Amino acid sequence: MYEKILLTTDGSELATRACEHGLWLADQVGATVHVVHVVLPEDASDTERADAAIEPVRSSADKRELTVNSSVRTGSPASEILEYAGEHGVDLIVCGTHGRTGIRRLVTGSVAGRVIRDAQVPVLSVTPTAGATRTEISDILLATDDRRGTEGANEQALDIASALEADLHALSVVDDTGSRLEVVLEAFEEQAQNTVETIRSSGAIREISVTEAIRRGEPSREIVEYAESNSVDLIVMGTESRSGLERFVFGSCSQRVVSTAPAPVLTVRTLE
Repeated sequence: MYEKILLTTDGSELATRACEHGLWLADQVGATVHVVHVVLPEDASDTERADAAIEPVRSSADKRELTVNSSVRTGSPASEILEYAGEHGVDLIVCGTHGRTGIRRLVTGSVAGRVIRDAQVPVLSVTPTAGATRTEISDILLATDDRRGTEGANEQALDIASALEADLHALSVVDDTGSRLEVVLEAFEEQAQNTVETIRSSGAIREISVTEAIRRGEPSREIVEYAESNSVDLIVMGTESRSGLERFVFGSCSQRVVSTAPAPVLTVRTLE
């Protein structure tokens, strides 16, 4: 499981709440905690503010008797977070995000958005709504399909469910928003069924309870609705990238889920 978890904080209530999710998970799996606060070059002299951002997280980690390393870095937040993760070999990055999408994100920018897109390790994103939920994890939703690149998310979901003795929901959504013939949709449903059955079989080997689900509709909406109706504590899914303006305006399924999810979202990239 995870050995080194990187918690990112800017001192905000949302970031502190996200760190609590990361600390709980670190406590469960026995991971070392790294806490990073990044200041912009023009604010580099404000050491008091930097220390104030990190202190609540350090204090909470100390109460849990976790090994914690803290660092204040100067530069572009997303770049520094990704660089720190690479330098220290972390297994998971935890960050708070307001979940901006589309034109709003293109204009305002998003540190978490870039971290999710470019990180070489899984990223646990916590939005204001998701952060208000309890930190414990007993029900995990794996949103999966048969496309290339989902292997990493599948393995992460199974590993976490096993480590935390949590129930796993394997959901595959058939996108019927385009003009497709019924015979085509039925073929996609058959593929989806094969996918979730594979997850169930893998779960059985690890003695994990797996609930299978197939839905039709717009994928991100169906994933969020399933998470809400089944009170899941964590959503796990793979990330996919788009390039250029299309990526910023339309985003990806994982980015849309992160922006509206009722629970923290673990996004996983399958590395080639």
